[in-house]
Amino acid sequence: SANIAPVNGGPRLSMVSQAQYMVEKEGVKSIASVGTLLPDIGDWVNGGLQDYAKRAGVNVPYVALAPTPVKDANSIAVQIAGVKPGGYIAAFPGPDNASLLKSALQQGLNDSIKFGCLTSCYDTTFPGQIGARWNGKFTTNSEFSLLDAPTADNLNWRAVISKYGSTSQPPRPVFTAMYGSVPSSRPLASARSARAF
Repeated sequence: SANIAPVNGGPRLSMVSQAQYMVEKEGVKSIASVGTLLPDIGDWVNGGLQDYAKRAGVNVPYVALAPTPVKDANSIAVQIAGVKPGGYIAAFPGPDNASLLKSALQQGLNDSIKFGCLTSCYDTTFPGQIGARWNGKFTTNSEFSLLDAPTADNLNWRAVISKYGSTSQPPRPVFTAMYGSVPSSRPLASARSARAF
């Protein structure tokens, strides 16, 4: 139907958008990634990185898949350190990405590798999960308005979540922004990477 359209890019396009940001804005020449071992998801997402990298002339020295929840983030951080990429894109659910970034921080990788993430890291609680030492050293893809944007739709979304949201769940997860607050007659912002932290 002409009245149906996707409202978010999904993990593969989120991966490509984050890779584009790292290459075009941060000057990264090589990117590694480890993603979730879900059937037909992890390979598809990493394939987006590899396809983009081939067209952009960027080296992909390492891509891998790991089961979630991630039980040994330190081993993944060691593998990333071993291939010395210019950038690394975390492609797990948010809490697993936080564990990985903590392990990378313990090894000092945030000083030598640009780190980024898919939209799964873009929520208001993520900076607190990874800590202040990532400030200015981490980017995440944003497929919607920035969480603190003072736009009418965003202010409405924040008010609805504040009034009706559960206190037992993380506040203001980014994906709730696409449900009901943006009229379908208005185009959504294109997927883009944004420095969030």
